Amino acid sequence: MIEQLAADLWDGRRNRHLDDRSWAQAGEYWQRTLREFVSTAVSSLSHPNAEPMSDG
Repeated sequence: MIEQLAADLWDGRRNRHLDDRSWAQAGEYWQRTLREFVSTAVSSLSHPNAEPMSDG
């Protein structure tokens, strides 16, 4: 599920106005970043009463 959501976010970004690379060509940095974003969102939705995480 995480992988598919991350790929969907990549494919839907700004209607591909930035570039037309596929998810497979997105590069390690962007794939990792979007997977982490989706994972955090899914975790947050799974635990709606949890306290927000802070960096400090």
